Amino acid sequence: MDWFNFLSELLVNGPWSYVLVVTVLILCGIGLPFPEEATFIVAGYAVSKISGNIWLMIGVALVGILMGDSLTFFLGRRYGQELLNRWPFNKLITAANLERSKQFFSKHGAKTIFIAGCMAGVRAPTFFLSATMGFSYTRFLIWDGARALVTCPVSILLGYWFGEKAEEHLAPYKNYLLVGMGLVLAALLLRWFFKRQKAAG
Repeated sequence: MDWFNFLSELLVNGPWSYVLVVTVLILCGIGLPFPEEATFIVAGYAVSKISGNIWLMIGVALVGILMGDSLTFFLGRRYGQELLNRWPFNKLITAANLERSKQFFSKHGAKTIFIAGCMAGVRAPTFFLSATMGFSYTRFLIWDGARALVTCPVSILLGYWFGEKAEEHLAPYKNYLLVGMGLVLAALLLRWFFKRQKAAG
């Protein structure tokens, strides 16, 4: 709970709670190791302590998420291809593998973005790669926004209602959600692989 204590101290005592939440979530979006879900919970907790507006906090948190994720996406759009042309990536990724990756994102990019967005550690690399593979920003924004609409309000409201105990209420459901999304992603990857094998054979 170190992150909870550190951030809640800033949000509860500072006059810029909403701005700070947006800033932290932008940093989460570009891959810095700040826990997004815990930030939502602290944001909800802080609103209850400062008698703030819970719906305004949910709104600014959604803006922060989409801004950070979009920044990662545009970094991938601007620098991703150049990065792939440099060592060691140009030795590891062949033209054929690159083309297959582009086809994968063309077919399954939306589902991949939705699922990866719920997983810390793979979120930013997936968003960066999706842009590198030519995925549409409009589609990215739609699916990342849909994911954010699921995770953000629920976590903030739990923080608002339960404070530090919110993570305990969320943890059992989070584990089931992650396992389910992992199975869906694995099934999609296997389906794509076998289709490729069949087409090649």
